Amino acid sequence: MVSNFIQLPDSFLINPIAHRGLHDCGYFKGTENAPENSRAAIMQAMKLGFGVEIDVRISKDGVLFVVHDQNLSRLCAVDVNVSESNYCDLLQARLKNMEFLPTLDEILNIIKGNVPILIDVKSEVQDEKEELIATVICDHVKHYTGPLALMSFNWGVIIALESHDIGKPRGLVSQVFDKSRRLFISDTEKSGIPEDSLTSHGVSFISHECCNVSKDLYKINVKANRKVFTWTVCDKDMALRVRDNCDNITFEGFMP
Repeated sequence: MVSNFIQLPDSFLINPIAHRGLHDCGYFKGTENAPENSRAAIMQAMKLGFGVEIDVRISKDGVLFVVHDQNLSRLCAVDVNVSESNYCDLLQARLKNMEFLPTLDEILNIIKGNVPILIDVKSEVQDEKEELIATVICDHVKHYTGPLALMSFNWGVIIALESHDIGKPRGLVSQVFDKSRRLFISDTEKSGIPEDSLTSHGVSFISHECCNVSKDLYKINVKANRKVFTWTVCDKDMALRVRDNCDNITFEGFMP
């Protein structure tokens, strides 16, 4: 096994992982006023013992915000881009429940190691901020003692995270596996990442689109000692279909 491989903690495999927290797309009790990636959604997931998946983006002045979209039109009804805005400007934006956009530090302080946290590091491919966001996020999570793992669609981010060697598991988010060429492909990495590269760079898990998980995909990763998450499972039927081909699900819209 390569020296930069960090085993994913077993705590990630016990309970399902709430996609962007337990938020308002499922209409279950307690989530009516909990938008995705909000403090309320994170706390609701924690209350029920679910792990939490969140998205992180970096502002123009280097602050890490927990938010999925680059542009805030959908989430906050303001037409601004996170990467082009400063911290003070982004604090003017409000989620649907009138929360400020949370920072990564706030969410880490809320979770405090009580449940696993899976961080999807958002950065556009060939973005000059790949190294910057890796440096900043590693500085913020390196002393966090709870179960935490970092992942990204962007292979450049995964390589940049590796260079900091902070002892946190790293994973690739993918959509399609080309078995004949042994490539992990996504809308971000259209030409694909070779399976051998995952091994040589110590990637300890993948998070793969649920409609494309398969027995072959799972076996290849098991052989390499990589865990397999699958996203985003939106109903119990899909959860049943994928359960033998993954180690855990990332879910939303239903109670698993």
